[in-house]
Amino acid sequence: MSKWVNWILGGLALAGLGCSSDTNDNELGTGPYAMAIIVFSPGAPQGTTYLTSVASPDVPTIDTKQGREFGGQANIAAYNGYLYVSRGDRPEIERYILDANQRLQLDTSVPALSFANFGVQAVSVDVTVNTFISPTKAYIIGTDGTQVAWNPSTMQLGAVISTPNLKREGFLDVKASSGIARGNRLYRFFYWSNLLVQPYNFSDEQLFAVYDTDTDKLLSITSETRCPALGGLAFTDGGGTAYFSNWFYNVPGTLQNGKPPSCMLRLPPNSDTLDPNWAPKFRDLTGGHEGAQLSYAGGRTAIFAALHEEAFPDIKTPSAFQLVSGANWESWSYNLDTGEAKPIAGIGRLGAQQTTFRLDGRTFLLTPNKEFTQSKGYEIKADGTVAPAFSIAGFSRAFVKVK
Repeated sequence: MSKWVNWILGGLALAGLGCSSDTNDNELGTGPYAMAIIVFSPGAPQGTTYLTSVASPDVPTIDTKQGREFGGQANIAAYNGYLYVSRGDRPEIERYILDANQRLQLDTSVPALSFANFGVQAVSVDVTVNTFISPTKAYIIGTDGTQVAWNPSTMQLGAVISTPNLKREGFLDVKASSGIARGNRLYRFFYWSNLLVQPYNFSDEQLFAVYDTDTDKLLSITSETRCPALGGLAFTDGGGTAYFSNWFYNVPGTLQNGKPPSCMLRLPPNSDTLDPNWAPKFRDLTGGHEGAQLSYAGGRTAIFAALHEEAFPDIKTPSAFQLVSGANWESWSYNLDTGEAKPIAGIGRLGAQQTTFRLDGRTFLLTPNKEFTQSKGYEIKADGTVAPAFSIAGFSRAFVKVK
């Protein structure tokens, strides 16, 4: 399987080239839920994506039989009653609607939004890269720190906002967290990486950027060194506090090269300044295990993945990818008020790539096998219990309610 990388305007995925089918516009099943299922095969090592829909998440299997096919890794997002699809085979975003029979159809009343003038092969609309601000504005972040505004209503491009001084010697890539939209502000982190060395190298410094979404201006950018590689999916809880944490690729550097331990930061409501007194380390919550991917589970509960590094007799031996890709991770719950953390019973050891979906106030966790050919879903209920949920033959980063 191909490793995840960033395109200039891509997400936490490898967007590949390939053939796609423009048929079956009306053959996507009943809505209003949609999933983009990525299937890897010898003939499509970079993946083929099937856009499929179901009436409810309470099904044993979500299959690709009635799915619309896209070459490469397409991504989806739902907003304001529309479904947006970034194609895996060309740098375009299409918009879909639900017809009178609750079936997804390509919306021919607006053009596909093209990013071809930016010189990229693909673009991503998923939440790791794209942030919706309003029915008439969204931002997509590029790997050089440039943000491109676009209009979800008219499907037209808007302002281009550059973020200056983002080059760092010794690093290959500028990476960014997902964005948090709150009021007329957009917040995100930038940091640097080099994935061509062992273990992967990440900068100790992060930059916290604040943008004015009314004027499309960068208001401030502040150095932050408490937590490394804050590229996980940021979220806002029910009280308006925003949270940032790491993706998992920085963990090998901590365990093998003495880099700083992973932790999380928060941004209080009605503030443009991070909480200076709050930066819990995952290892302090788990009895010594490194963690990653803090995500929201509703109410005052978040979940994250903790690595059981004792599975490796010599932590220095495995490659960085071997260290993070095996089924040596465990899902933990975390109380955002009390700071209590504990393993979630009923799931067992998983791979690092744990994706959380919030649908109608319910929390689902999807985790793939090592080859990304099968993924199992779990519902994490409000009382902390776990129930088996849907499975898929492939992998998915996006399961959304269209309307």
